[in-house]
Amino acid sequence: MKKRLWSLLLCLVLVCSSMAGCGDKESNDEANASANAKAETMVASQFKDFAGKITDALRKAKDNTGAGMQSGVDMELNVELGKEIQKSADLEGLDKIGLLLYMDMKNSMEMRMTGKLKMNEKNVLSMDLITDSQNAYFNLPDYSKNYAGISIQDALGMTSGDLSGLMSEAAEGMPTTDDMIQLWTDFSNDFIDCFEYQETVKKINIGEGDYKIKADKYVTKAKVEDIQKVLTQLVEELKKYPALEITDTNIDMADLDEMTVSYFQNDSDEFAWKLDAKAGNDTSSIVLISAKKGFRFYVIDEDQNEQVLLYSVKESEKKGQIVLCTDDGNYTLNYDNYSKDHVDLSAEIEGATITASIDAKNDDYTIEFSIASLGTKVSGTFEIGYREMKVTATVSMAGMEIGTLTLETSGRSFKDYDTPSGSVDLNTWSAGLNQDKLSKDLQKLIQDFPFISDLIQGAMPY
Repeated sequence: MKKRLWSLLLCLVLVCSSMAGCGDKESNDEANASANAKAETMVASQFKDFAGKITDALRKAKDNTGAGMQSGVDMELNVELGKEIQKSADLEGLDKIGLLLYMDMKNSMEMRMTGKLKMNEKNVLSMDLITDSQNAYFNLPDYSKNYAGISIQDALGMTSGDLSGLMSEAAEGMPTTDDMIQLWTDFSNDFIDCFEYQETVKKINIGEGDYKIKADKYVTKAKVEDIQKVLTQLVEELKKYPALEITDTNIDMADLDEMTVSYFQNDSDEFAWKLDAKAGNDTSSIVLISAKKGFRFYVIDEDQNEQVLLYSVKESEKKGQIVLCTDDGNYTLNYDNYSKDHVDLSAEIEGATITASIDAKNDDYTIEFSIASLGTKVSGTFEIGYREMKVTATVSMAGMEIGTLTLETSGRSFKDYDTPSGSVDLNTWSAGLNQDKLSKDLQKLIQDFPFISDLIQGAMPY
């Protein structure tokens, strides 16, 4: 029974964590602002406030990715090679390789992708690919006006109907963003509705040491059968998406007698959540306390043994540590210069030193990062905004710069295109290429990059 009780509590840890919020001053100010709310609605209002923030985050994710609509995406990938690696790899003179891609997607089957391959900012090759429900069309527009066409059935060994079925099955196998929003909304509402207000206990102590607070306690209680019904319904809904591989999970809470959720709050920006599950004379608990010294997240088993899972230590309002406790040891994340829109992070994990500086402006984020281990270092910047992203990473080894990779993507409105009215087979298309222009361009490319000649010779059969 004890093992089952413990497992059931762990099933609810995400819910408890969600109710805790993030514990920053803004969240606490909001909590204090609602201190005058009726005691009967205190727990529900705190939970629903955070549940709404998750819903908003999911909706923003949908808007930022353009999910569920015809969309266009532009992507640019560049790799700049260091002088030392050029020399050691016999690639002298090749400072930069670039790839430009422009994609317009009507649906999972129909799209157009055009692109350019660049070397040292010079266009080397242009390409064009169009797919519809039956065929794929490909062309190198610099050397041909015709498209090479191949049926999806010939290319993949299946009919377009088979492929469409697979694509539909894959799409149905994963929940969409709208599905996730609905799942979360239904679950969070149903879960909190299970709990009924019981009482308010004024100025009660919870926790110990630096993580002990005195606060008003708002107590709610739920019927075990109501909780089980909500969890079972969530599992059944998740099982509708095969890609999630949710098995037949039997959530049996028959051994439990009652479950309570209590919220603690005082006038000093301190708060706590406590979830208790009782079975006979046994009680297991999940507790999160946010005190002036930091927060502490821990569980208490039926024998009243305490296991800390996560805690933080504040050195000041701007500096401290967050510690993750595992069976393999503790992992510490240091933070400094903390504010609403900035934080510096550092950690050492299994010999690797990791640092990051995060800046936020409205819904845009900039992260400067560095990872160093065994003489190898990766450092760069990650920027993300509305439907756009940029990653720059430089790799060095033993003090030698290997190169820098830059990836940029941006979403845009869908640009309509025409599907080719006709095409030729691959052999006919190859024979129809402008061989004179192709030969001259290849010769020019070899003049600019002599190592290409060696690569071609190395690829020739003998």
